[in-house]
Amino acid sequence: MFYTVREILVIVGAIVGIISTAVPLIIKLIKKSRQWTKERDWNKIMEMLPRLIVEAEHFTNYTGQEKKEFVKSRLAIFAINNRIAFNETGLEAAIDDAVKLTREVNVREKDEHSTTIMQNPDFKSITNMNQCSRFIFTKTNNKSTEEN
Repeated sequence: MFYTVREILVIVGAIVGIISTAVPLIIKLIKKSRQWTKERDWNKIMEMLPRLIVEAEHFTNYTGQEKKEFVKSRLAIFAINNRIAFNETGLEAAIDDAVKLTREVNVREKDEHSTTIMQNPDFKSITNMNQCSRFIFTKTNNKSTEEN
């Protein structure tokens, strides 16, 4: 069972061709896998954000900064427990955006009986940011149609 030089070159050429095609595909797959993992992990953190904001809103004698630190620390603990790498700056920006959005939507009335979106029982059942956005959008549109 001896192979000729020509047969060996054909086999080596086929192997080199397969490897040169497979290596870039494997590299792209690894990069995409890392991106998917980061997105999945970020979505897990964003699912916790509305719950923690609602929880922080119950602390009536905390300042806004203390509530933010509470939410930030709880999200950091969640990320560490779930082995999620997180960017603290991105986390702060996400908290600020969520709070800014709720402030814009929660234009408080002057009477004592006004309710905020965070106190609304429908909002407390929200489990992720997509539901939060839909809820806020619906409530905002309902207010604008009532005014007209």
